Amino acid sequence: MINIQRHEIRTATFVWLLLLAFTLATYLIATYVPFGPAIVGIVLGVTFFKGRLVICHFMGVRYCRPVWRVIMMAYLLVVGSVITLAYLAAPVINH
Repeated sequence: MINIQRHEIRTATFVWLLLLAFTLATYLIATYVPFGPAIVGIVLGVTFFKGRLVICHFMGVRYCRPVWRVIMMAYLLVVGSVITLAYLAAPVINH
């Protein structure tokens, strides 16, 4: 049992460090790279991946029935899609 706990702790620590690295990367991209649709797509893609990591590793959804994983992934896709649509619609609304 102790080996299982150590493995889970190592996995959680690795995922946490990965989340920190992705957060730092998206911050640096948003700060220093010229803004554009490709950058928004990259940042949203990384954000989706980060959300998936949180859902699977820290919320424990990977141990639930598959329907709950589908619901949570659909939630991420819907939120990301709404943000993308808002970004794409912004220039149309302002003019």
